[in-house]
Amino acid sequence: MLNCRTGDCTGGSNPPLSANLKIMKKGIISLFSLAVSTILITSCGGGGDHEAGQMKVYNYEKADSLSIDYLKELGSVKVNIEQSAKLYGTLRESGYSFDGSLMSPSSTNFSSSKQQALGLGVFAASLAYGAVFEQQQNTTEYMGAIFGLADKLGISDAFDKNLMEKLTSSDTTLNKNILLTKAYVNATDQLYSEDRAQLVTMMVAGGFIEGLLISTGATKVRFGNAEINYGIYEQVYSYDNTIKMLEVFKDKPDVGDVYKAFKEQEGVFKGVIGLHTPKKMKESDIEKLNAAVTQLKSKLL
Repeated sequence: MLNCRTGDCTGGSNPPLSANLKIMKKGIISLFSLAVSTILITSCGGGGDHEAGQMKVYNYEKADSLSIDYLKELGSVKVNIEQSAKLYGTLRESGYSFDGSLMSPSSTNFSSSKQQALGLGVFAASLAYGAVFEQQQNTTEYMGAIFGLADKLGISDAFDKNLMEKLTSSDTTLNKNILLTKAYVNATDQLYSEDRAQLVTMMVAGGFIEGLLISTGATKVRFGNAEINYGIYEQVYSYDNTIKMLEVFKDKPDVGDVYKAFKEQEGVFKGVIGLHTPKKMKESDIEKLNAAVTQLKSKLL
């Protein structure tokens, strides 16, 4: 598995997978990451308009409203999100059954804009989990829910529906990781709108909550093997990235609420990170993590 915490993103050896699961994993990693990256695409205000036959010209003078450190944290979170998607595949390989009760229902109503932004991350995590376990109906429902929330937030044009459809298709001739990379590079180039960045930050927070809630919920009933524990440890480690992103906008009302809620659970997450290795994780750690993200979700959503 990747270990970008130490700067080594070259990856290691993984247990052999069936051809179908390999194909599915490529798509799911893209799907889960897409929810963080595509929200920034094309609709991030401030750039020039499309001219006939010309590339869009971006106003990079507005880029100084966000720090380089923030952009680095966004990249780190993207890597950790990919790790979460891989973890779901590992759970399946290890004999864990699909449990729909671990997912937030796609019919969940998020009233405020803060909840809707968090909900985009929540639905992305649920979508990824369902899709890894080949729950086609779930995939379609959560994709529709994501579009619905994007429309409520006024950012539906940020989502390339054709691209989303390709990523959920069963067409094995598509290189879905390349599609994602193009979307992500384009998105980070356009990350100069502070309003958009606040939405993305809350979306990342929602994805962290739901992703960890799903994995700890699954393993709370049956403690995982070394590879599963590693995946959960990687999820927890992304707390540092997430809290740094939230801290950038902690003086803003909505993001500030999320930041405070995350800080209240810092002791639990830092406690696991402080183990320095997933080998030291115990069943009690999984229970503590599950309780922490359950409280987070209850308070914010």
